[in-house]
Amino acid sequence: RRLAKGTGSGDQSFVPTDIRCADSWRGIMDHVVRLKPDLVLVSDRQLRGPSLSRDGVRLERGSEAHVAAVAAAQRSAANELTAVGATVVLVDPLPRLPDVDCLAQHSAQPGRCDKPADLSEFRPYLRGWDLLAAASGGEVRRLSLLREVCPDGSTCPAVLDAIVASYDGTHLTRSMSQRLSSAFDRLLRQQGVDLAALG
Repeated sequence: RRLAKGTGSGDQSFVPTDIRCADSWRGIMDHVVRLKPDLVLVSDRQLRGPSLSRDGVRLERGSEAHVAAVAAAQRSAANELTAVGATVVLVDPLPRLPDVDCLAQHSAQPGRCDKPADLSEFRPYLRGWDLLAAASGGEVRRLSLLREVCPDGSTCPAVLDAIVASYDGTHLTRSMSQRLSSAFDRLLRQQGVDLAALG
């Protein structure tokens, strides 16, 4: 049994919408396909800046052309993975979270650092994920940890159950990651994925 995890950050993504990343991405993808994993977990915040297409056209993030390019590339990548028997689970990005700099300034009132659960920058891309999952016959699934980090779905607290959520607004603290591990396992099971069975 094999598990692969795909991440995207900075100027790279789960898919090579930027030609400058295409060669390294292709090598990683070829390696994963050779492994023939049972499960691939994908966490991708999409490209934060503009990307460069194969013909040298600058695609601005959030533009219709960029959203379409990401959707097409993700569809191709998912098809490659499911063709070798993998189930692909797309893990929704989290909104920007409060950071420790704010907490240092407002340690007596950490609630002043709470942030709205704003996923607006990702919604055009997540619609593509919906279509990808719906058309996959169950081979591609979506999972969201939003309610685990931002329990009411609208506000993300800086401190949750005495645990600081994020150190820089993007990455979870180690304690929060550990807190989420059981929730992650539960949500995967709801998607029909049992990590324990994968060994």
